[in-house]
Amino acid sequence: MIIFFAILTTVSFGLVIAAYLKIKHLERLVAQRDGEITSVKQESERTRRYYESEALRIQTEAQQALANAQTLLDQERGALAQESARVRQHYESEARRIPQWGGGHMCGRQDRAPPSTQYNERPADSVGEAATAVAV
Repeated sequence: MIIFFAILTTVSFGLVIAAYLKIKHLERLVAQRDGEITSVKQESERTRRYYESEALRIQTEAQQALANAQTLLDQERGALAQESARVRQHYESEARRIPQWGGGHMCGRQDRAPPSTQYNERPADSVGEAATAVAV
């Protein structure tokens, strides 16, 4: 019976040692996985910070581009306003010159102007005249 207890003790001791080794192996695997999880979390945090900074950079660039575009629009609007004022002034000065020019050229020509009654004819007569003019 002592041999049976010795064998049972030896087998039990072997199983305890095997269980101990298996537990140590599993602890190493858990530690390795914990290390991988920690590194993945750190990488995730680094990536999150990077993309947050990129989003902020892009937003800042967009705001600067918008401000530059607004400045260019304001400059263009000012240039168009100046051009409009210049054109208006040109046409106003031309409008002032026309009566001066026309007054000198039209003197003495009223006698050669056709009488205004010519244009007061009935439309039927005008249509008839146009038809005869086209037929000829």
